[in-house]
Amino acid sequence: VLKVAAMNDLETLAHYLEKHSAEAFKDIMIKYRGLVRSSCARLLDDPADVEDAVQETFVILAREAARIRQSPAGWLYRCAHRTARNKLNSNAARREREREWARLHESGRAVGDPPHSLLPVIDGCLEQLEFNEKELLLAYFAAGQTQQEVANRLGVDQSTVKRRIDRAIEHLRSMLRDAGLHPHYL
Repeated sequence: VLKVAAMNDLETLAHYLEKHSAEAFKDIMIKYRGLVRSSCARLLDDPADVEDAVQETFVILAREAARIRQSPAGWLYRCAHRTARNKLNSNAARREREREWARLHESGRAVGDPPHSLLPVIDGCLEQLEFNEKELLLAYFAAGQTQQEVANRLGVDQSTVKRRIDRAIEHLRSMLRDAGLHPHYL
C-alpha cells in the first residue's frame, strides 16, 4: 500500500484516479484549499459564496483530474478564479432578474410582453420543442441559471450550452413564426 503523503501532487492525483482514493483527493484538497479559497475571496465578498466556489472548484477537480499534466496549483488557481467569476456573474444576473421581477410585480406586466392572448400560442410552441431543448430554455430563461451553471449540471462546456440554447431559440422562433406570431415578439 502506497503512502499518499510520500507522493508528489501528480502521483497523488494519479492514485486518486486509479484507485478512487478519497485519501488522495483529501490530501490535494488540504494542500490547496488555502490557494483556492484566496483565489475565490479576491472576487467574492460573501463568505458563503466563497465557500460555494471553493467546493465547486474541488468538484470540478474531481471530474477533470485526468486532464492535469503539471502541478495542480496553476490549474486550481485558474479554475477557482473562473468559478468565482462565474459565481459573481451569476449573482449579478440573479440580482438583475430580481429587480426585473420587482418591476413586473409593480407594473403588472413588462414593457414588450406579448398580450395575454398570445401566451397560449407561445406555451404551445414551447411544449412542442424536444425535451432537451425545452429543458435548456427553461433552465436558462425561466429558472435563471447561467449558461455555466447549466453546463456544470450537464457536464459539458459553457460554449456547448450556448450553442444548444441558440439552436433551441431558433427552433422556437421558427415555430412561433409558423404559428403567425408577430416578429416584434420574436
